[in-house]
Amino acid sequence: MLRYFVLAMTVIVGLIPWQAFAQDEASLRGGVVKIMSTNRDGMHSTGTGFVVKAEGSSVYIVTAAHVVANDPNPRVEFFTRRNTPVTAEMLKKDLRYDLALLKAESPQPPMVLGLEASAMPKVGDEVTTIGSPRTGGAWLLGHADLAGRDGADLILSGGAIDEGSSGGPVIKDGKVIGVVHGLKGKFAIAMPVSVVAGTLEGWGVAMAADTPKPTSEDTKSTTNAQIGSIDYSNFAQVKKAAERSDPRAMFQLGEMYSDGKAVQENFAEAAKWYRRGADAGYPEAHTSMGMISLIKAIGLADSDESAVRFGSDESKKSEFISMVIHSERLQIRNQMALKESVKWLRMGAEQGHDANAQFVLGLLTGAGVGVEKDPVQGAKWIRLAATKEPAAQAFMGIYYLTGRGVEKDFVEAARRLREAAGKEVPIAYAPLGMMYAEGLGVVKDYAEASKWLRKGVQHGDPEAKGYLGMLYLLGWGGPQDLPQAYSLAREAAEQGDQTGQFVLGVMFFSGNGVPQNPEESLKWMQASARQGYSPAQEFLRERGQNW
Repeated sequence: MLRYFVLAMTVIVGLIPWQAFAQDEASLRGGVVKIMSTNRDGMHSTGTGFVVKAEGSSVYIVTAAHVVANDPNPRVEFFTRRNTPVTAEMLKKDLRYDLALLKAESPQPPMVLGLEASAMPKVGDEVTTIGSPRTGGAWLLGHADLAGRDGADLILSGGAIDEGSSGGPVIKDGKVIGVVHGLKGKFAIAMPVSVVAGTLEGWGVAMAADTPKPTSEDTKSTTNAQIGSIDYSNFAQVKKAAERSDPRAMFQLGEMYSDGKAVQENFAEAAKWYRRGADAGYPEAHTSMGMISLIKAIGLADSDESAVRFGSDESKKSEFISMVIHSERLQIRNQMALKESVKWLRMGAEQGHDANAQFVLGLLTGAGVGVEKDPVQGAKWIRLAATKEPAAQAFMGIYYLTGRGVEKDFVEAARRLREAAGKEVPIAYAPLGMMYAEGLGVVKDYAEASKWLRKGVQHGDPEAKGYLGMLYLLGWGGPQDLPQAYSLAREAAEQGDQTGQFVLGVMFFSGNGVPQNPEESLKWMQASARQGYSPAQEFLRERGQNW
């Protein structure tokens, strides 16, 4: 299975509307509702939602999760039936994507708004927004301009957007292309509909991607029993759907062949179906092909088949992850494969649903591997991934600590690193321990520093070894322990850690804990200085030595 970071991922496919969509704005109102909820503290809130499915008198409504908060039974009021609210039931909620699904009963058939999951609006496009303002009572319907994109999010200027518009649809050419979920100054922020489509599919409210649009006659007889009719754990059903060009089934078939689930392992077949799914526009397949191509680019495999085989080997996965995390050190063996990898990863990342693609693309962009080096853009991609991916959260903490692609912010760095460390992300342990040792963004606490550094050492992290060795050398937080300092510093130095190299250089220079050895001291100090470690550079500069 070609997933390299801890992430529960949903999928993105196009949703086909169940009925013909009227183009005039008046009809759009019939599918929009005002939502009123009360949280556990008795606080009231209002927002907007829209109908995505109707089944008899039951309607299914999408809104932003923060609108309904923890209210299991919010009230909804249809745009076309004001002042007659009905009680709804909250069926599903996903805080990662700020989405919720409600069910309510409507005495009149509502308008079902169609979703255009493949829509990629361009900057400057005019869109329609509908929402329920928090104050004033009047419904807002108007036009906005797509002013830009922040990663995956749509940035809207103007239009009928106010507090209370969260959860409301953004419409273009009669189809929902986004969902409002916040305000930022004079702009509104909308999540792309691909996120909604993928989440709804995971909740069983989606049609197969190759299902044709129903005609007016079809809509009279069609039932929602067709929705989600494919059992994606059933090999025979998945294979049949894949052969009918269902993009999700193509990807799932690749997963089955790769993992040996319900079918004999076959890496050649897995590679074939991953590529077919990617060519058909399936986002998770884009990411899989991005990873396959990157494995080839690094020289760990020479074909799609062998790359899938490599990615399916748990014993080799850590090697690949380590290489990607340290993207600036990557040795590229196949430039064409690298170009293809960036293409696929960008497609997965820009649809706003796949944190893996965003994370890896951010690492490559920040390091200038396969794309023009741009630490700021790299940080933007990683920040998007950090909302779903703990490893990306750790990286954002490191970026705020070092000022890479963002302004230095020790408090924010500590917050993100603590969150990632609490989710047992090893890469967060060493920088968090260092921050506690030096009091950066937190109150200085050597006991807390030692705790996190020891956890890093347990995971074999050379940075944790090097810094813990320094604490033992200096006697910070406890008695000086020179044998431990030397042992940890030696291990870290030989693994390429600059702090460990510096500590080793200091010990050989002073003869503290080891026999004095100027040659060894100079060797390790220069190795640390060449990596940009300023204490080592200053040490050599004071003694008139180069590195």
